Amino acid sequence: MSAPAVPSPPPELLAVRVQDPYPLFAWLREHAPAHPDRRDGRPTVWQISRYDDVRALLTDGRLSKDPGRVPGYVPGPPG
Repeated sequence: MSAPAVPSPPPELLAVRVQDPYPLFAWLREHAPAHPDRRDGRPTVWQISRYDDVRALLTDGRLSKDPGRVPGYVPGPPG
């Protein structure tokens, strides 16, 4: 059984996410609280937008912020 499709944010929210990210954050919390950020040539990064979900993940010993544990991770330039 495959995972359900995750909706993509509306283009108008993505277009202004740097200037005003809060409408995008609200949309993610309501429509896609666990949203995959997929970019060509990079590992998928999940954006988690609900407080209780983030708190649960931060206390889960199976997860780490150590980028060396990410399959396919390639460090960027220093600085």
